[in-house]
Amino acid sequence: PTLAAFTVFLAAALPSPAAPTALEIIEKVVAQEDINFEEAKHWEYTQHFVTQKLDGEHKVVSEKRSSAVYHPTGNLSYAVGGLSTGGDNAQVGFDVGSKTNETPEEAEQSRRVSETMKMRELMPFYRFTLSGEGEGDQGPVWHLDFDPVEGAKARTTQQKVLTRLRGRLLVHREFNTIVQADCSLVKPMPFVWLDLVSLRSLVIHYETFRHAGKVWMPRRMEFEYMVRIFWVTNLRQRQTMTTDGFRQAAAPAPR
Repeated sequence: PTLAAFTVFLAAALPSPAAPTALEIIEKVVAQEDINFEEAKHWEYTQHFVTQKLDGEHKVVSEKRSSAVYHPTGNLSYAVGGLSTGGDNAQVGFDVGSKTNETPEEAEQSRRVSETMKMRELMPFYRFTLSGEGEGDQGPVWHLDFDPVEGAKARTTQQKVLTRLRGRLLVHREFNTIVQADCSLVKPMPFVWLDLVSLRSLVIHYETFRHAGKVWMPRRMEFEYMVRIFWVTNLRQRQTMTTDGFRQAAAPAPR
């Protein structure tokens, strides 16, 4: 009892280690991200997509489902589009993996978009704040809030969307990995001159998990958005991607 009391007294008397700064946490995330991407290249998995068209009350009016096997390349990209050749089809969403019918020019553009999703590339667009800590389903996490940096130079449409997002990251305190991200649009994003087509709302949710005790993989991505077209039509959609069937990828055949 005496030793136990002394231990409690000593723990209370000693100063607790200072929490890292938000920047220090993000720098560790960047370093770990590169390591994890290299490990992820050895795995493949099945993606399940659900795209739902919503009405003004967010009720589902139509739904489309698909699945595909994905072999990670270390990149994660997303696409933001305005009017297509159809005239009334706007698209906002994550695009994971390359398409088999891409031209070399489209593949290069996809690669450039993918780079904007890496934390190293995201850092210039956001101001991060350590708002607390807690326990998540993956273990202890830091809570990092982020806001867009005023005046950040955005060259592409994708980067312009980044300058309008605000949200929170949950970063695993031991593995320095983002286990959850939630964000929403701060202000509308025009696609076409005079705001003829614009992204009016966007909510994104992203989760990861530790697979096979060594690599972090996406578990779920969901986003809901509304695009206004010609001040009259509002296109509302929700897109969800879940993953399963994780397995080691076969080594490429020798040339």
